[in-house]
Amino acid sequence: MLTTLTLYASAQYTVKGQVLSQEREKLEDTQITFMQKDSLKAMALTKNDGRFMIKGLRKGEYAIVIQHSGYNPIQQNLTVNKDMRLEFLLYHEMMDTIPDVTVVADRRDRIKTTTQGQEFFLSAQAKNLKDIYNALQEVPKLSVNALDRTIGIAGGGNALILINGVHRGNSLETIDPKDIISVEVMDTPSARYLGTGVTNVINIKTKTRLEKYQLLNIGTENNPGLYFGTASGGYEIGSPKYSLYLNGNTFYFNNNHANETRIQQNQTMLKQYVGRDVSSYLSYNTTFGGDWIMNNKNYFSYNVSLRNIPENGTLRGSGKIFSEDTSTDYSVYKHSKSSSLVNVYNLYYQHKFDESEMLENQISFTYNKNDDRQTTEENGEAYMFNSNYRYKMDYYKGYAFSEFKKHTNMYDLNIGSQTTYEKTRLENAAQNNPDFTHHRLKEYLHADFNSGVTKFGRYTLSSGMDLIFNKSENIEKNYYRFKYDMAYLTPNIPHTLIKLYARGYTVEPQVTYLNPYNISTDSLYIVQGNPKLDPYYYRDFGLSCYFAKGQSFFNPEIVYSYCTDMITPVSRYNDRNVYLSTYENNGVERHLVIKGMLWYVIKKLGHISYICAYNRYFFYNGIKDWFTQSINGYFYYKDYYLNAHVDLYPAMYTPLQKSKSSIESLVTVGWTINAHWTATASLRYFFGRKKYEVWMDQPGYSSYYCRSFDERHNMFLIGIRYNWKNRTPYKARNRSKLKVDNERVNLLQEQ
Repeated sequence: MLTTLTLYASAQYTVKGQVLSQEREKLEDTQITFMQKDSLKAMALTKNDGRFMIKGLRKGEYAIVIQHSGYNPIQQNLTVNKDMRLEFLLYHEMMDTIPDVTVVADRRDRIKTTTQGQEFFLSAQAKNLKDIYNALQEVPKLSVNALDRTIGIAGGGNALILINGVHRGNSLETIDPKDIISVEVMDTPSARYLGTGVTNVINIKTKTRLEKYQLLNIGTENNPGLYFGTASGGYEIGSPKYSLYLNGNTFYFNNNHANETRIQQNQTMLKQYVGRDVSSYLSYNTTFGGDWIMNNKNYFSYNVSLRNIPENGTLRGSGKIFSEDTSTDYSVYKHSKSSSLVNVYNLYYQHKFDESEMLENQISFTYNKNDDRQTTEENGEAYMFNSNYRYKMDYYKGYAFSEFKKHTNMYDLNIGSQTTYEKTRLENAAQNNPDFTHHRLKEYLHADFNSGVTKFGRYTLSSGMDLIFNKSENIEKNYYRFKYDMAYLTPNIPHTLIKLYARGYTVEPQVTYLNPYNISTDSLYIVQGNPKLDPYYYRDFGLSCYFAKGQSFFNPEIVYSYCTDMITPVSRYNDRNVYLSTYENNGVERHLVIKGMLWYVIKKLGHISYICAYNRYFFYNGIKDWFTQSINGYFYYKDYYLNAHVDLYPAMYTPLQKSKSSIESLVTVGWTINAHWTATASLRYFFGRKKYEVWMDQPGYSSYYCRSFDERHNMFLIGIRYNWKNRTPYKARNRSKLKVDNERVNLLQEQ
């Protein structure tokens, strides 16, 4: 009897199977994993016929996961009590059902296009870099500054950054470039994101962890002579079931010197001064978080972010005031000190009902605290202006989100709700103004429908409805707004895809635009908000084309925008002959933007990209146009890489203002010393002038402001980065070893 039980307990079984796509195509290199009691028991890769075989499995319950890039993974439980033969059918991810626009065969140059955006794949050289910010510079639609640790949209624009569809705050430092599957850049995202004012989304997809691991990534770049530099790093520990990470970065610039010039003129007076400014700047950003995979159906993610930006500066100078036939000399002294503290808390929960239905939930809380102080002293024989300004803001935001997703072979359907409550309290204590309090409650409902691929192409229909309740002081302002996003992608023509889209969305006024009390520190200028303002409404209509041939990729686009209820300044002189400016919803604007991106791949060396845009704005008071350009080169050879970019942004316009800023330029040479260390040398601001200018022209008032920077020219920085990884096959209670046989199976066996 004992012998029989022993044989029964030690019985081993074989599981064979095949993995097919929804079109019944055989999927090679599909990953199959068997988990039992938090321990990885076996892992297999399918052969070119889609088949796999795992031997030596003991009787019991297993959680199996089947994964293949570009397909929705399968997770299910399986009871093994005999030899088994299985078949699995994988369905495409919706973003992967559109044929590729292919530049060349290299995976890096395969670009997938959908109605919402494009998906890019990194080269092997980029994946071997130790830092995600360096690796992502290979994606042509991104503007990545590895020094500032920022990611935006090429050609200008901010974006919401997601990791596997989940917002993790600023926690990218511990993402290993080797784990990146693809980078999706959405320039026409669904109405889900329009509810929070987002028009660009970057989603970084990473591999599923199959082992215990630890990651450490720290680095710094500095110019000691200028007291200028950055430092960043992160540490993460995890397994297939959980992760914990701590990320942070800081930027400092002490004793930043600048010459400041200001000229103002109203109906009766001309005022000007020239001064010397010395300022110091420091910012740091820290994010702690993690995730937890409870089982095949339930997933949690959480993070807490803290950001602080203290800054102070002192200006000393002299000026002159001309009034009628007299002139007065005066001295200028300004001292400013500001701090901005931001706390963000996020909790995300995902529940899968089955492979086709999912429910996403998120709650978050944000607290911002700003404290700005400025002392201004202007003294002359017949003139004196002293101001002791203090502006404090406390901002609270609670957010709850829920969305139901249904995926089928023919379409995707998402229905969701977003509830937001905001409270802002502004205190302008130095001018003895009352506190300003603003409350906003917003309920946003949205629905997205994404069709599957048909012979006529593919389309997306997405819409949302805002219900907004505002209370500014004792003034209530309630309204609703409709938002939409529609896109159509033509059937695949050789080397060509064409997308048409239209969207409508609102931009809500900032709280400072609603504050009716003076927030200016100028003797000739008063600025007051208007608590009765409505949001302004944008309607965009676009045509985007994608052409690929050989090693070249070209993406021209034309966008026409029509904006109503534009918030515009209105002005008059008060009884003390001081210029008073406030805001009203009386503007209509039209924008025409023609832009293009050219990306050329140099085989085995890298790529170069060029982005340009012609902007023509039809303001209510005239027409303005300007041209912007951006050039980026990314090259590598053996253990070295070079990245260089120049952003040529000439004068930019608003209805009443023209501005120019320094040309942003950076070239970096990197050397991968060994598996852990990378050294860099960077040159920043090597091109163009180093100053910031603003011209303002309103009826009865004009001004000019200029800051010319001393140090922002050929700023040389030296950097070093250390990267450490420790990965071991995941094991919970049993000691295991990894064995690879010629069935291409990784089998974990107890010793």
